[in-house]
Amino acid sequence: MLSANSVDGAILALFGPAARVVDRRRVSGGDINRTYRLELSNGEAVFLKCNRPGLRNMFTAEARGLEALREPGVIGVPEPLAVGADKTESFLIMEYLSPAPRRRDYWETFGRELASLHRAGCGPDFGFPTDNYIGSTPQINTPDHFALYNRGRGGYNLGCSINLLEGMI
Repeated sequence: MLSANSVDGAILALFGPAARVVDRRRVSGGDINRTYRLELSNGEAVFLKCNRPGLRNMFTAEARGLEALREPGVIGVPEPLAVGADKTESFLIMEYLSPAPRRRDYWETFGRELASLHRAGCGPDFGFPTDNYIGSTPQINTPDHFALYNRGRGGYNLGCSINLLEGMI
């Protein structure tokens, strides 16, 4: 996956000098990041997620997670193409997946694919092998079950809540 210093620089490196963004259309769905469908002059489209400059690590972790979900090849997951940041934003560029038409067997198919994904696992230990994020909040991962939930998840999130409450008093 490409590391870039700007969205335009990433598009240039990924698609060559003839490709440039010709349309940047807002896409709804999340509430943490700004998301766009970028249409390129070569006819391709990519998906862009962006946020403040200090969140590059969040997008790097998300890209690692997407790569891990794609690896077994059992469920459709967009390919991460580039991660980067400039002075105004951090970003993740990934493959754009067009919405699929509704199918009667959607949930049954999704359930089978999700079960296959869980059977594939992501390693011999419990949890993801590297730290990542829940939204923009760091998620500390460790192979030790107790430490994962006590210090990594529950303890960390409790500490964030206490700090927030103390700021209100």
